[in-house]
Amino acid sequence: MYLKLLIKYKKMKKEMFDKEVLRSELLSEPVLKIILEEIQVEVDQNPVLAEKLVWVGVSGSKARKAGLEGRDGVLSDDDLVMLLDGATKEDPLSMEAYGALLEVLNRSTERLILEEKIVPVFASTIRLEDAQMAIAKLMNDAGLKLQMVHSLIYSSPETALAFEPPLLVRGLFGQSLGIWGDDTAAERVVEMLDGDVQPKNLSLTSGGLDGISDNFRMLVTNKHILPKLFLGPQVVHVLDYTFKWKMAEIANKKNGIECGTWDEILENFPTENGGGDLIDLINLVRDLRSQEDDVDLSELEDVCRLAIGLWPTLVSFEQ
Repeated sequence: MYLKLLIKYKKMKKEMFDKEVLRSELLSEPVLKIILEEIQVEVDQNPVLAEKLVWVGVSGSKARKAGLEGRDGVLSDDDLVMLLDGATKEDPLSMEAYGALLEVLNRSTERLILEEKIVPVFASTIRLEDAQMAIAKLMNDAGLKLQMVHSLIYSSPETALAFEPPLLVRGLFGQSLGIWGDDTAAERVVEMLDGDVQPKNLSLTSGGLDGISDNFRMLVTNKHILPKLFLGPQVVHVLDYTFKWKMAEIANKKNGIECGTWDEILENFPTENGGGDLIDLINLVRDLRSQEDDVDLSELEDVCRLAIGLWPTLVSFEQ
């Protein structure tokens, strides 16, 4: 019995040592090093982020020392997972803390370009990462090194469970290497997964906010390398598509009809209980979409924030 405990203890000690060595190696690399430094600066100055940011980890191949060999060396993106604990029904993305993390990434970008001659390309979803990198290569006139960074931000443990399939949740939180914060926060996500905890926040579970948040994150953090020719139409289209079919379903159920165009939807959508605000939002989105390739990205950011803020109102009509 004693021998088994001793072997187990030595194994645990070795695993802890290996993790510390790997953590030290990762944080010596400029991209993660600078991002983590900027996170700490923001946490020290921003009490909202200090309260709500609970854990930051590195996922994927780097966390397992399993880089893929490519033509130009080891192909290993930086997979950064940031976990907040602040989502509510009225504020499902915990927007103040969420926005602070996006500003952290932007400040990190400035430093990486200036100090390290590295241009980060922040990918929010696998659906667009190859397109983003291809466009970034075309736009990289200075010939600086491009580095893909998967920037995943979850506003609560419940958000991760609502937005991602179970196997990905396990990989992101159960097999990642913690580099900041409390590792038990990541463990809690896995425990919720194993316990089959079902998210109750309808603002998170009603499909669509995940895609909007992915595209909003991409927009805010990639203006240094991705052109508005790509960012503008892409993000506007996601807003248009996501709201259109949810609002169409609400209008159809209320009036017993089948709406197919925006004019029909807006004509039949309820105006009470915040419905008028949603109609005003869609008029802004449609105006941006009419601008096609010449969308004002600052205005689009504001519209995205408005859309996220009104998401709980939209969800309330579905109940």
